[in-house]
Amino acid sequence: MPEVFPNGMDATFDKTHLPVTAHNRWWSDLTTYAKQNGGKYDFIIQKESSGTDVPETALPTSIEFWRDLFKNSTSWGLKVYEQDWLNEQTMKLEELTTSATLGRDWLMQMGQAAEENGINILYCMAMPRHMLQDRSLEIPAVTIIRVSDDYHPGNRQWDIGISSIYSNALGLAPFKDVFWTTEHQPGNPRYDDKYEFRTYLQTIVAALSTGPVGIGDQIGKTDMKLLNRTMMPDGRILSPSYPASIPDMLIWTLDTKLYLNGTTEWYTYSQIGETNQTLFELTMAFAESTPPFISHKPAHHASKNYMAVSHTGEFSYFKAGLGDEMKYRNVGNYTELVVIFSGSPIWKMGIPPNLSHEVSLFGETTSKMTSVSPVRFPRMDVDTSHVYIDMNGVEGELIILEWLIDDKPTQLNCTVPASGKVSANVALTTDDKLSLFCEDI
Repeated sequence: MPEVFPNGMDATFDKTHLPVTAHNRWWSDLTTYAKQNGGKYDFIIQKESSGTDVPETALPTSIEFWRDLFKNSTSWGLKVYEQDWLNEQTMKLEELTTSATLGRDWLMQMGQAAEENGINILYCMAMPRHMLQDRSLEIPAVTIIRVSDDYHPGNRQWDIGISSIYSNALGLAPFKDVFWTTEHQPGNPRYDDKYEFRTYLQTIVAALSTGPVGIGDQIGKTDMKLLNRTMMPDGRILSPSYPASIPDMLIWTLDTKLYLNGTTEWYTYSQIGETNQTLFELTMAFAESTPPFISHKPAHHASKNYMAVSHTGEFSYFKAGLGDEMKYRNVGNYTELVVIFSGSPIWKMGIPPNLSHEVSLFGETTSKMTSVSPVRFPRMDVDTSHVYIDMNGVEGELIILEWLIDDKPTQLNCTVPASGKVSANVALTTDDKLSLFCEDI
């Protein structure tokens, strides 16, 4: 589009050096890639039939086309190719509705060429057949799938708590589409009179999805303070281990839009290592018009008790037993009628046989939406005399960790060194006291 990129994508990439996600719908019957229109590649061309609903469209039928397209596109930074309108392409090209093999061949060729060129594929408007042919079966390059409707400022397409379950089961990262991080962006030719009243909700749903966080702001209108809560300074997204989704106990309610008197409740967790002693839960609740209400039964912790803390109010915490049903309403302050709670295991420390100390890590509750992310915390070693936590970061970044040690809220601030790695430690001293400190790795 010369009116958007007058000097082409190459010039844009040379200035920004930012990786590119490129979006494509279906192919036009006028595509200049096709031999029928003077190009060099094999295409099926479908012209509009008079008096019918058959639209003009086209489809590439050779892997050479995809290889050349992706190889050439890497020169201007292409890293993710979004194939949109999969359902429209499939249902409106006659050959795709009559051939038993053409649809598979089309996607296999696309996927193989993408893999050869180090490009990930994002499916959009996919049908079940497309989802089932993804990376889990035949096409490793397909790593992401959009699980929401189109975004328009103020609409409800953020509600991906059920569709994310399907995509995750197939090994695909769910994508909720782009969103605004500021309420009003005047001058937009399409949405000048639109408002996004739920910027915080949009952002946290994206952050907890395990998929891309795609901002759709006007240049200069991004709320970086809000966006920085989703990532490290270098752009690495601080995702949980599992996409935030509707708990089973709520899926079976009669009205799936009005959970618990108007609250939509989602659950996720971060698994650090292989044991439940380093598993951290997170529950989010959203209400349309009333303060959120959460009802949750912790199910993953192996320990008898665990600690939970509110992210959105004051630093409030409480102990809960495994399997206890916890009900919270009006706990602290809340943002846009959103409340977040995270759960941490309780680690017993001390000189045996008297394990007199209790330690819980609440993580980055004051600065990040995913308070304990495996992207930040790749490894934890815990025993009765030491807690050792590896952390990733960016040189000069300040990592602010919240703890509860012997029922006292404690903060530890660690500055990331040039190596990009630092550790947080709780060590038991010889006189049965606890020492909390950072250590460069």
